[in-house]
Amino acid sequence: AQPADVDAWWRRVVDDLVALVAAAWRGSAVLAERYLVEHARIEGVAVTPTVARWVTERALTSLRVTGPVSWKSSYKRTGSEAAASRAMAESLSGAAQRLALSGARDTVDATVRRSRRIVGWRRVADEDPCAFCAMLASRGAVYKSRAVALEVGRSDRIRGPRRAGQAYHDNDQCVAEPLYVGEDEPEWVD
Repeated sequence: AQPADVDAWWRRVVDDLVALVAAAWRGSAVLAERYLVEHARIEGVAVTPTVARWVTERALTSLRVTGPVSWKSSYKRTGSEAAASRAMAESLSGAAQRLALSGARDTVDATVRRSRRIVGWRRVADEDPCAFCAMLASRGAVYKSRAVALEVGRSDRIRGPRRAGQAYHDNDQCVAEPLYVGEDEPEWVD
């Protein structure tokens, strides 16, 4: 991309980029369906996954902001086409990854909300999480309601529903794991 051409470049690539991310989103959602069924089976429970819905407008907005908007902002700040291109490549790839992984994350969330067998979910961070993700993972399960939170998990701890656990950022490798009735928190939850 060049300063006079960034918008024309974006118009040339945006449809293919959205199609690529949508295909990755669908693959992620299919893997989440399989994961939910197998995870439930291992726990001795039957679950019917609820697949999330792809929202093209969400992808378009996120990719535009992390693509040409990021490029223009970086170019304005640095005056360097190379720096602007590097900044855009980093932010655009992070957003594309987040959008692709949202197929799985949103499918787990939708299944948790609709299932009577699943009472909540916990965030599981990768081996090297950022401080934000480590903090959210350490908080433990996000329950569907305060009433459910009082009935499950460790009895020495009152937990309520925390929607903030859903916040995923670009380049985030965290996953959501379903929580069933009577299941305790793992040792890494403080």
